[in-house]
Amino acid sequence: MKLLTSNPTHILLIFSVCLTLITCTDKDTNAHSSPLVNQLGFSKEDPLIVGIDKDYAPLEYIDDEDRPRGYDVEFTNILMKRLGFPYVYRANSWENIAPDVLHGVVDLGMMIYSPYRKDSTNYSRAVFRLYYQVVYPKKSDDERFDFRNLEGKRIAYMKSRPVGDLLSSENAIKFSVTNLEEAMFDLVKGKYDAVICYRYQARYLINLHHFENLLTDDISLPPREYCYVSHSKALINIIDKELLRMENEGITDDVYVIKSTFNGLRIPTWVWYLLGGVAFILLIIINTIYRRSRKQLAQANAVLEKSNEELKDRNEELSIAREHAMESDRLKTAFIQNMTHQIRTPLNIVIGFAQVINEEYDTLSKEEIKMMTGQMMKNTNALTAIVNKLIALSILQSKGKIEKHDRLSCNAICRDAIQGITLSHPDAVTLQFSTTIPDDLQLLTNKVMLQRVLHELISNADQFTHQGTITLGVAQPDKHSVCFSVTDTGSGISDRDKDHVFNLFYKPDEFAEGLGLGLSLCRKAIDQMGGNIRIDEAYTTGTRIIITLPLDN
Repeated sequence: MKLLTSNPTHILLIFSVCLTLITCTDKDTNAHSSPLVNQLGFSKEDPLIVGIDKDYAPLEYIDDEDRPRGYDVEFTNILMKRLGFPYVYRANSWENIAPDVLHGVVDLGMMIYSPYRKDSTNYSRAVFRLYYQVVYPKKSDDERFDFRNLEGKRIAYMKSRPVGDLLSSENAIKFSVTNLEEAMFDLVKGKYDAVICYRYQARYLINLHHFENLLTDDISLPPREYCYVSHSKALINIIDKELLRMENEGITDDVYVIKSTFNGLRIPTWVWYLLGGVAFILLIIINTIYRRSRKQLAQANAVLEKSNEELKDRNEELSIAREHAMESDRLKTAFIQNMTHQIRTPLNIVIGFAQVINEEYDTLSKEEIKMMTGQMMKNTNALTAIVNKLIALSILQSKGKIEKHDRLSCNAICRDAIQGITLSHPDAVTLQFSTTIPDDLQLLTNKVMLQRVLHELISNADQFTHQGTITLGVAQPDKHSVCFSVTDTGSGISDRDKDHVFNLFYKPDEFAEGLGLGLSLCRKAIDQMGGNIRIDEAYTTGTRIIITLPLDN
């Protein structure tokens, strides 16, 4: 910690990184014009039509001056401005809005994701998630609503298949309503024993009408995803990409302040320890990389000042170097934003399921607990993989050379590397091993590092290969060296990206999973073992990456 807080600059760095990782509050709202706007056919004369419910406060409604209002309207205004789409709102009752969206009468709306409708329309990624609550009258300070015993109780709810099925299975007397505000007043009058709705609806109506005698409790139904929906798949694809940018910039959280996941619930202490530990490790790694970059930059500046007379003859070289530095800075910025998303998504899943288990342990079945803990382990492993890659990068940057103390069979190294790899498409893709050398040909190497490189290359090939084969090959081009190759029949690498894929933080597709570290780590490790790694440009039916290593030094 002394290293991290030795001067005000370091404190400022820590503060900035923490803000980036935890809140992601960059407010950049520059518009991203889509090249598909003209293809979709929208114009000022024929704008995109957004259907909204005229009475669905606080998300969307028509105010007393006949103007569209609500969180959805505010968020959609920002989204449309960023996309550069001309648009108008068309308000209607929900009974008409839903069919209008599904049948293409309006171009865009917002709905709860339903697996029963996924084949008849197109859903975007989730804008945010809605959590269920039960609202009931307060009887005494000690008496709470017994949600485990619903038989014979009168329950009102907005039309929802999961809620309806739950009430039917518990033999409750259920009332499907379309006007939640009216149902709340009926609840106060004693017509119902309880009302089931989403958390934001309960909070809004209780505050609006000062229902001081109504209490709320969360219920253990899975949250529902609130998405954009349209008959146009192309429109949803454009919106999906922009939603990801807005989420990374913190705009979604700024607009939908109603969607807090915690809502005052107690989070288990071990979850906070886990979050703190991960954040601390990432902080140390980022600080180390930052300090090393600053030191290198300072050394470069000293050389430039001393060689001022030579700068006139090296303007062209400096111009190229400046472009590389700007590209590196851009990649680092994209890396931090991407890493924030990659970490926040599994952490939210871990926290969500931990919260459900903590609050509803006695009511959950063994299968539900097993499913939730399995998802928590899966996402914890994803976080561990990210941290391991960052640690490996830091270790490799701090070393000038990797020690080679293992003498092993080249064929055995390849067979070991293949073991334990699970393909994403096992029915369509075959993983195979090809060799032209005898089993007794040995290589002086670092076993752990070389197997990590081969595993990374095979995993990378698997990510972009949906059918065909992935082949790990080994050959001896001459008596002093050996070549390993990973060949796939996937989508290949474009000519534009071939010169950059080994660069740190570079990703050909900014929306793809990953941090842009894998191939950079491979190149750094192979360089430090005295070899080289390259793309075989003669191979055109996929991608082939070739590693050449010396046999004995």
